[in-house]
Amino acid sequence: MKYPLELKQKVLKDYFEGNDGIRGLERTYGVSHQLILSWIKTCQKPPSRMRQGKVLKEAALHLNDPPVFADPNKELAYLRAENAYLRELLALSGVRKNGRKKKALRLSSGSAHEATP
Repeated sequence: MKYPLELKQKVLKDYFEGNDGIRGLERTYGVSHQLILSWIKTCQKPPSRMRQGKVLKEAALHLNDPPVFADPNKELAYLRAENAYLRELLALSGVRKNGRKKKALRLSSGSAHEATP
């Protein structure tokens, strides 16, 4: 069944404004929850067939730029948190301060350090 555009817009507006959940919208408007979910997905993620405009491409180039702060204290707090996060990642990956990876402990049955009788 095909629904009018006005109904789709009304359902999506109610959903995104938090007026009701998907099941509540299903009861209110008589539209199946699977269809409402598909409308939400297409609304949140446009089809990959759509070409990115110049503005979107330029915005994507600046995603990894550090944020700009007006207050130096906020910038300092941000950088400290970022450093702590990166230190934790290094510790979890097993990389030492000198940039080399820690060697894994190998247990062998005939080690050279063991005394032989």
